[in-house]
Amino acid sequence: MEPERTVIGLDVGGTKVAAAVVRGRTTGAEARTSTGGETPRIVSSFAAPTDKSSAQACLDGLMACVARAVAEAGAVDAIGVGTASMVDYAAGRIVRSVNLPLSDVPLRELLATRFGVPVAVDNDATAACLAEHACGAGAGTRDMLMLTLGTGVGGGIICDGHPYRGHSGSAGELGHVMIDLDGPKCPAGCPTAGVWRPTSPAPP
Repeated sequence: MEPERTVIGLDVGGTKVAAAVVRGRTTGAEARTSTGGETPRIVSSFAAPTDKSSAQACLDGLMACVARAVAEAGAVDAIGVGTASMVDYAAGRIVRSVNLPLSDVPLRELLATRFGVPVAVDNDATAACLAEHACGAGAGTRDMLMLTLGTGVGGGIICDGHPYRGHSGSAGELGHVMIDLDGPKCPAGCPTAGVWRPTSPAPP
């Protein structure tokens, strides 16, 4: 049996930053989930308001949350970040954000340099979709779609057992789907009007 691993999970949203210390192990043939691992358990968790006063303040708050989680966990094997942003997953870089003052930020590099462990950075909705596919409602499926509702509207896609991000990394941005031809301009600045927003009425 594989040794137990400890991972820090961070969810960076437009309203709050949530952090968790998660432990679990890969169990191979005895797996209970679609990814070959036991269902991980949350050892501790906490949240703090997102400081959106500036890019540096936002990053400082994010780093402080990770540092607190690492201190609570002791030895850490990796850090995973889901952020409400357009993300270049291969580079671990935040491209741009609508509800966060973050643009062109090499977040994976910054975290890996400071904490000395492997880091993965992804869009928050894609990360949530991956978690549901691995350990939640989508476990065992080959294809699934997830809609996330929070400060904004997002989504994630699993296609043939793998996350589908598209060429730009924003394939799951379901909040940009038009639901009202005569609706207002997209608050995120995309050219589409009448998009699906948290305050939008449900489509008929």
